[in-house]
Amino acid sequence: MASSIETSTEVDTGRSVECISVQECHRRKQEGDPIWKHVDVRSPEEYSKGRARDSVNIPYQFKGKVPNPNFLATLQDQFPEGKPLIFSCAHGDPTGRSASAAQEAFEAGFKTIAFVEGGYSAWSKDPDLPKEC
Repeated sequence: MASSIETSTEVDTGRSVECISVQECHRRKQEGDPIWKHVDVRSPEEYSKGRARDSVNIPYQFKGKVPNPNFLATLQDQFPEGKPLIFSCAHGDPTGRSASAAQEAFEAGFKTIAFVEGGYSAWSKDPDLPKEC
């Protein structure tokens, strides 16, 4: 029987981060060694409308694409630099918020970093992935 979990794929974004599927994100949050933490970088308004279970909201930008000046400080306060982190946003575009946040975290010293291809849009369409509203 074939597994429904997809393996991660590398996307050449010119960045030192990994692009993974929503299924791989879920697997790493459950079975990773160590367990990965999921950071949703959407605005609080977007996050409140629906999110992946066990994600933490640290906005990369606020409504109107206003940058969050406390993004890195909040990230560093909540997670040690060695903690593996997965970033997601609304659509998971390689040039979008999650990829940009992941790159910024990498440059700040976090070294085990991934972002979710398809973002919450892809997550919400998969009936097997846990969600919260």
